[in-house]
Amino acid sequence: MAAPYDQAQALFDDGRYAEAARLATIAGDSKGLALAARCWLAAAAYTLDGAEKSQALVAGEQAARAALAKNPDNIEALLHLVIALGYKSRDRGYIKAHFAGYGKEAGKLIDRALRLDRDNAWARAVKAGWHAEIVAAAGGLLAKILYGASRREADLNFEAAIGADPDNPVFRIEYAKALLRIGGRRATAKARHELETGLSLPATGAFEKRALAEAGELLAAANKGNRRQIVNTVRRLSPFARIPRSPRKLSR
Repeated sequence: MAAPYDQAQALFDDGRYAEAARLATIAGDSKGLALAARCWLAAAAYTLDGAEKSQALVAGEQAARAALAKNPDNIEALLHLVIALGYKSRDRGYIKAHFAGYGKEAGKLIDRALRLDRDNAWARAVKAGWHAEIVAAAGGLLAKILYGASRREADLNFEAAIGADPDNPVFRIEYAKALLRIGGRRATAKARHELETGLSLPATGAFEKRALAEAGELLAAANKGNRRQIVNTVRRLSPFARIPRSPRKLSR
């Protein structure tokens, strides 16, 4: 009989995230708790609604912190805690998140993960997302002043993640989301390229299949060229993001 961790991984691959999270927790060690964090966050992002959605986000953060309490060097747990903090920032609003210190805590967690493994593709992708999220929320100047975040670092780290794992469609699709939020012809053209390349890659499980479905929607919006539709599509496909009342270029 397969161990709880292996069973949980199989459930995750099948898209049964909440079930997988409960089973991964049974393993009890740092590895199992990190997987539980991943599963709870995926459930919060993609399969649950209302109170259950919020509860899953809390459970994901708690599982990541519990995993790190057992092993502070668990890179997966570090990265999932960053993702949990990012979701909380979107959900509560960026001003509240700033004063709560979520962005700075997330930055320190990413730096720790990269000190442990500077070539880790997921760590590079999460770092890229951190830069892109802050620039989009605060604008280039404030992002630089408050966090040292920049569009250039987002680009460099997305490219590093893709270079380390070129067959992973998720990195390309998340890069495209960041580019489409920025706006402008060059960014949109680059986003189209990443989406088209991502759609040519195989999916290895439910998580990647969902990402590819999102890529199709994003590409359709990008091809139409309507800024309002692009922004709203990106926000709708970004977990816990709020749909803006009117589109705007978030950064140049």
